[in-house]
Amino acid sequence: MKIFIEEQFSSILNLISDEKLNIMIIDIWVHSAKGHWDTESIKKASFMPIMDKQGINIFDHILAVARNAHGIADSIENTYPSLVYRINRNNLLTAALLKDIGKLGKGKNSISESLNILKTLKCPEQIVKIIEYLPDVEKGRQTITESVILYYAEKSLVTMMKLKSCGLYEMAERNMGMRSKKEC
Repeated sequence: MKIFIEEQFSSILNLISDEKLNIMIIDIWVHSAKGHWDTESIKKASFMPIMDKQGINIFDHILAVARNAHGIADSIENTYPSLVYRINRNNLLTAALLKDIGKLGKGKNSISESLNILKTLKCPEQIVKIIEYLPDVEKGRQTITESVILYYAEKSLVTMMKLKSCGLYEMAERNMGMRSKKEC
């Protein structure tokens, strides 16, 4: 399982400069999958009906969110180079790879499950906080930059999946951006 997880996440792990975080990410995934998942079953896991319809597994989703978060961070830093606060890419990408770890369990709330797992396994507090503050972004509460980036990285991808699954994405393309009254 360890080699499989390393292979799945290698493109993002290569962007994380802190080797201890890379090792921790792999260890947490291996620990969480142990006794519940083998490499064949976890390859097929999606955990969201909308992902099933699109043929997207959990790793496709997690990697897409991490890449999207990385791109948003690039855009922010390139557009606003005088930002006082620098985005911590290591923490952002680590949180992106770990935020859905709770979906491996049987819990209904994957964020709560993820936080329980991460706290139990002594994940650094900065990483836990990024994930913990994700619901605050949605509610418009004060939060931290990495949480905002991660929230919108996932939200934009899930929104696109929803639009595609109910035909609105293609309809918008056909209508060249004109809005439709059809809703999902």
